[in-house]
This record gives sequence, structure tokens and C-alpha cells, in this order.
Amino acid sequence: MSVGVCRVSNFCPEWVFSICSANTAVEFLSEDTSIESCAKKYVTELNRKYSQIEAELISLSAQELLLFLSEIDAGDSAVPLLNDYIFNRLKFEATRKPRKIKSMFGSAFDPTKTQEYSAEKCTKLFRAMVFGLRSKANPSAPSGWNIAQEQNLDWFGKLLIQKTSILDTFLDD
Repeated sequence: MSVGVCRVSNFCPEWVFSICSANTAVEFLSEDTSIESCAKKYVTELNRKYSQIEAELISLSAQELLLFLSEIDAGDSAVPLLNDYIFNRLKFEATRKPRKIKSMFGSAFDPTKTQEYSAEKCTKLFRAMVFGLRSKANPSAPSGWNIAQEQNLDWFGKLLIQKTSILDTFLDD
């Protein structure tokens, strides 16, 4: 009698992926770092918690966000728009229902059974959020809001504020 191997799906939540992608774009625009270095920093930690994510996927997602910002001539508004997206993804589920990071039955950081994230989905949600901001359907981040001020983000909060090192470029996924 052979015993089958039970594989548990352990995918990164879509909102976590989207925030990492947007923060990669913010770091690229705000600091002297490459998109690839930022992406590798994120996947190093995400891959400790979830099924393997390729750094190229976060890089592609960040590049698509930046391309959209270029298409709309965001200019100096690029980083604030990305921060609004990070704020909205952190604070709200897709239905505009407030996101509960910790609940009686688990955490918003718990893995999903299927891969719900992609560069295309991240970009689609970002585009919708930007157009929603213009029509006042989506809230902007409060003035002066910064992800570093958020409480109860545990390992994820530390990851988001961790500075990218040039050595991240040379690390294996």
C-alpha cells in the first residue's frame, strides 16, 4: 500500500503581493535602488512564509504600475498614488469592507489555497483605484500617512520598512 503525498497550497494573499509590488515601485522612485533589488528583498521573506514567488513577478508588477503612472503623466503624484494604493489594499478588501488583520479565526496573512495574485491583477486593481480616487469613490490615504506607522503588521510591517540593500540583487530567490 503506497502512501500519497498531500501537498498543502500555501499561496501568498493577493493583497500582500500587491502591496509588495507597489512598495517596490515606491522604493524605486524614492530611493537609489533597482526594481530587481527591491523585488528580491520581498521574495526572500515572502518565500519563507508562502509558496515560491519569483522576484521577476514582483518586478514585472512594479514595472506595470510605473508604466501606467507614466501613461497618465502622474509626475510628482506617482508616489502619493502608490501610497494611496498601499493604504487601500491594507485597509480594505476588494469590496471596500474594512480588512481585519487579525480575527478570531485567523489572520489576513494566512496563505490562500490558490494563487490569486498576478502582475495583471495588481495593475488592474491599481488602475481602478486611481480612477476611483478621481471620482471620489475610493479614499485617499490620510495626510502624512505612512505604512511604517501601522500597528499589528508583525513580520510584514518590518519587511515593508526594511531598507533594500544592493546585496539583494545578488541573492538567490
